[in-house]
Amino acid sequence: MSLDDCRQIVDEFEPSPARRAVCQLSPEGFSRFFMFSDMVNVVDVAKMESVYQVQNALFSLLFTFFYSWNIFKNITLY
Repeated sequence: MSLDDCRQIVDEFEPSPARRAVCQLSPEGFSRFFMFSDMVNVVDVAKMESVYQVQNALFSLLFTFFYSWNIFKNITLY
């Protein structure tokens, strides 16, 4: 990354004119850069574009299964 790229980031995301004049990011400017910049991706974009996890069972069926298992796990069968 070049110095001009860094200056562009500071100019775009830094709210303080005094900090922009000396090419510095305040904590507010850094948080704006981190949240709104296209350069920072927290999530893997490849996983967002394709199916990452396939869930074939309905949530209600899973809930019913685990709920009934918790009720009947203490019963001993003779």
